[in-house]
Amino acid sequence: MGVCRLWVIMVAWVALACGSHQTNQAIGTGVEEESEYRTRIVLLGTGTPNADPERSGPAVAIVVDSTPYLIDLGPGVVRRAAAAYQAGIEGLEASRLRTAFITHLHTDHTVGSADFIYTPWVLERDVPAEVYGPFGLQEMTD
Repeated sequence: MGVCRLWVIMVAWVALACGSHQTNQAIGTGVEEESEYRTRIVLLGTGTPNADPERSGPAVAIVVDSTPYLIDLGPGVVRRAAAAYQAGIEGLEASRLRTAFITHLHTDHTVGSADFIYTPWVLERDVPAEVYGPFGLQEMTD
């Protein structure tokens, strides 16, 4: 297993560990009400390299306290994040997309890179994108 995959597994584990949900006990009732989860994992794309119109390319968002971390940048990643935002996942607003981890450099995991870099910037992301991944990622990005 490569260093990059170990890094992605570690990030996912930390996000899950930090994001355990809280429960609130309603005063006087003895009934626990579940509050919002601090961490959400959203499948933004589950496709393969095949041109399937029903699937976007591989991408997962781990959203911790409204801060998104993307794992892989398959085709359609920003549009799928926008759809999740419209469905109520606040952290996936396009201007918040700033950090991504690439598991490997197959095209179906990276073709959405340009969209990730540029579209949120146009939609008022105020910091540069951060992308982490295996050897060759810098050269591919350049």
